[in-house]
Amino acid sequence: VYSYPRLTRWFFKKYNDNITQFIYVLAMVFLASVSAKMIGLESVLGAFYAGLVLNRYIPNTSGLMNRIEFVGNAIFIPYFLIGVGMLINVKVLFASWTTLYVATVMSVVATLCKWVAAWITQRVYKMDKIDRSIMFGLSNAQAAATLAAVMIGFKLGIFNEDVLNGTIVMILFTCTVSSIVTERAAQRIKLNLLTETANSDKTGMSKIPMPGNYKKNRTLITVSNPVTAPALVDFAVLMQPPFKKKDSELFALHVRNDNSAGSRAIGRNSLDVAISTAASADVKVTAIERYDLNVVTGLVNTIEERDITDVIMGMHRKTNVIDSFFGAKIEQLLKATNKMIVINRCFIPVSTVTRIVVYVPEKAQFETGFARWVCSIGSLASQIGCRAIFCCHPDTWPYIRQILRNNKFDIRAEKREMNDWDDFLLLANRILDDDLFIVVSARRTSVSFNSQMDELPGFLQRYFARNNLVVLYPGQFGNEVPVTSTIDPLSNDITAPPSELWIRIASVYRRIILFRKRFTQRKRTKKIDL
Repeated sequence: VYSYPRLTRWFFKKYNDNITQFIYVLAMVFLASVSAKMIGLESVLGAFYAGLVLNRYIPNTSGLMNRIEFVGNAIFIPYFLIGVGMLINVKVLFASWTTLYVATVMSVVATLCKWVAAWITQRVYKMDKIDRSIMFGLSNAQAAATLAAVMIGFKLGIFNEDVLNGTIVMILFTCTVSSIVTERAAQRIKLNLLTETANSDKTGMSKIPMPGNYKKNRTLITVSNPVTAPALVDFAVLMQPPFKKKDSELFALHVRNDNSAGSRAIGRNSLDVAISTAASADVKVTAIERYDLNVVTGLVNTIEERDITDVIMGMHRKTNVIDSFFGAKIEQLLKATNKMIVINRCFIPVSTVTRIVVYVPEKAQFETGFARWVCSIGSLASQIGCRAIFCCHPDTWPYIRQILRNNKFDIRAEKREMNDWDDFLLLANRILDDDLFIVVSARRTSVSFNSQMDELPGFLQRYFARNNLVVLYPGQFGNEVPVTSTIDPLSNDITAPPSELWIRIASVYRRIILFRKRFTQRKRTKKIDL
């Protein structure tokens, strides 16, 4: 409990390769098994305990978890079941009535106890009979855990062969009953949902709780090079709500304005890396390679063509002193589209994050994309298994909590009151290196925007330069500024606001011109007087 989390976090930060991480997980499980055997316990207990500790650092939708489940389901579990089954003497089942008697008692007691537990839960929480059937059906089946416990008892001499053989019969009986009950209860739930949908269509009010206020997820991931593509794809996969997996689509986009062989090779390599990273997590990604006037134009055109709902991109890195924190392209993209924009900069793997700290501006609940970004952060926290701390206004917290409850995100959500913009600076001393700091910003035309947000890039550059940072712009309704340019768009940005240095130079230039005009006017007036 003490050494494994620290060692795992350090290893995952240093090595991002899925194969290396998979070998590390196997080594830790085998080490725990050997350690348990050395202190007099069964090795399976050590492996089980190691899995409980390591599960926190392996998200369910990651490529590493996909490999672990595949190897476990294809090799370890079948070998375990076959190995246990080879120890059973089939002749004992028919040699005497003792084995059948033990099997009958074990099956009846196990099934009855599960039904009583489901019935008590139904009464306590005032549920329906269908809910009780679902709980009973899903919990009644006995399989690998029961076999492991009985095998340990058999080796220690606690149980005899009758109990071991009766356990096999109990597993066969409970699994059969569980499958039948669950299937029938699921059909009844589906019929009830269809009935409620029909009634809601007649009354105009839907009784079925919908996950958020949106029907689809079409995420666009911008990849510029093969180095940053895997981290962006992993982040995008973790942000997908689990209840919208079937309706979610991921697109990987690479935009180039150069038709040379080198640019083509970089684009294709970046897209191949993105596809392979998503495939390792059993997620499909549609690759898009685009030649356009500039990056922003290609992004906007792809957003409109594919009906994109949110965009995930890497954070711009400053190339000179005059360059802005976000970069001209991102600032231009924010004006050109009203979709949700997520700008990511993580120095460590997302799976090793210990906390997610979210700064929420005042009146954020009135934005159009409020429910979407709350569900995305809820999905990210639930997949990683860490707690989420929302630093928000007291009026905004009830809406965040209600959305998390309605969509059944089982996360540890906490509130920190933020009543003033000055409280934002206090977070600089509270954000740790293993935290993920998410700043929910706003566009100028949005309800939650205030004039102090113009200082946000400077604050982030000054106080959060070494932290894992995500800047999120919620989706909203409004007019979009078309992106058009007849000159080189990569060297100039027409629609971006001028920098402070350029404003000062322009003001000095205007003063010089004004002084020259006044000086020439004075000369002319003197000549007229003479």
